[in-house]
Amino acid sequence: MTELIQLEPIDTQIAEAGYCFVEGWAHMLGGLASTWQSLAESWNRLPRDNFMPDGGAYRRRRFGRFAFFPDRSQLIRLGHSTFTQSTEINTFAGGIERNFDPLEENTFVHPLLHALVRSDFLRFGIDDCELMAKPREVKVHQIRIEATNGNPETPTPEGIHSDGHEFIAIHLINRENLSGGKSIICDIEGHVLETGLLTQPLDSIYINDRKVMHGVSPVKRIVENAPARRDVLLIDFDIAKLRRLESELNKALRVESADAVLHLDGRRRANGLGAPRFRLSEDRCQQIVPLLPRKCRQGSDG
Repeated sequence: MTELIQLEPIDTQIAEAGYCFVEGWAHMLGGLASTWQSLAESWNRLPRDNFMPDGGAYRRRRFGRFAFFPDRSQLIRLGHSTFTQSTEINTFAGGIERNFDPLEENTFVHPLLHALVRSDFLRFGIDDCELMAKPREVKVHQIRIEATNGNPETPTPEGIHSDGHEFIAIHLINRENLSGGKSIICDIEGHVLETGLLTQPLDSIYINDRKVMHGVSPVKRIVENAPARRDVLLIDFDIAKLRRLESELNKALRVESADAVLHLDGRRRANGLGAPRFRLSEDRCQQIVPLLPRKCRQGSDG
């Protein structure tokens, strides 16, 4: 498993302020530096976001999900799903079941994306062992905002907002031929705490979404008739709902079991067919055992 090199701790600032701006650290990718270009180029293949209530054609987007087990740094792809937010959280597109195109296959398995997910979570500095042991559902959004001649576009048409997540990491991938686009952090009452302009690859913001709100000011093309775009990677973390996650993992890993199904809390369920047991091929066991909480590995009935 290739990891990012050790980064400067920011957990204290996040704990106290609820957020932290971090200057571009693409130069600190270590052994993953050679993979940067292939990940960044995938933004050139994003399809239009067809779920814009204002009819705008200025946003391109892909979406994917992972299950993440922080206490053993294990990451597994989950099946494609729609993305829906409540109208309370998202006043622009809330209540719409948005079926974004999925991440490309090469993006889903990209080592730099996986390393970013792992490193991002660690940077939030959770020191509670019980919280660290809880699996997370990770949502990954690739977004491109394109500005046209003379028309300012709004990267966050919902305005200053919270997304209803536990933590959010925002990474700039590329910015070209644009003015504006300042990132804005506000307290939960809407008072501005800080603004900053993301300009360099992997200029980043780490956000405790329960403590602060965020948004981005409009962007405008500088040189007419030339590409003008802002590419960002959003990584959202939420404590997973175990029943739903265990069901999805069974599907994702194609678990075949006549007598039992996987349970993330360590239980096994018999289907009236005698003593519960897992009937998994050796390959399936190699896939699934490292991904489960340690108490699950023993097959305990407790």
